[in-house]
Amino acid sequence: MDAADAADATAADLAAATPVDEGGDSLGGGKAKRRKGAAVAPPPPPPPPPPPAERLAPRSILRGHSQAVTGVAWAGISLVVSASMDGTVRSWDAATAQSSHTVGGLKGVQALALSSDVRGGGGGGGGGGDATGALLAATGHDNGLVQLWDARARPSEAAAARLLSHTRWVSALAFAPASPYRLLSASHDGCLKVWDIRGKLPLHTLGAHGAAKVLCAAWGGKDGRAILSGGADCRLLVHATAHTEQ
Repeated sequence: MDAADAADATAADLAAATPVDEGGDSLGGGKAKRRKGAAVAPPPPPPPPPPPAERLAPRSILRGHSQAVTGVAWAGISLVVSASMDGTVRSWDAATAQSSHTVGGLKGVQALALSSDVRGGGGGGGGGGDATGALLAATGHDNGLVQLWDARARPSEAAAARLLSHTRWVSALAFAPASPYRLLSASHDGCLKVWDIRGKLPLHTLGAHGAAKVLCAAWGGKDGRAILSGGADCRLLVHATAHTEQ
């Protein structure tokens, strides 16, 4: 064997001895052909799709309003109160889906709240039976008016009081959990107001949101007298009110 034949044999031996990865590259840095018949692992299967979200059908549908419904509240186990842009406040029997009472002739209603002494027959929020007797509701309107109603009285006798102080759209209402007479209102005029509904003027006016609209408000805190508000200024504000219940 001459020198040329020896060199070719040595190169062939080195190529056969060089390990090759799955992509055909030699681990020693050179290129090599994949061996014929070598098995390639298949890609993993895609994950299964998530199960569809469960959709619960409504138990009943209450029909009667002719425009957008803007407020709802439970007044007992089956007693429901609603407010609408059609200018009405309606009481319903949720079990039969029938409207039992309607107060009409209002300017478009934007917010609704029920006094704590009628929800569930004594502040239970629907857990202690249906309310009996008067059903005190507060409604907020786009002209700044807060109106108090007995939602069970005849239309000619339903209006209880009118609270006038806000200058723009009333966006939220809430009765204090500890008092059926203490009402909180929020408005696009940037103010929160605390009322004793037995009077005509607000007890407190909180203007911490400045010129921004106040969009929502709620009572809370350790003693139920703190106020939480949210506004178009992207802020949540906590307010403390000091008062003595009578």
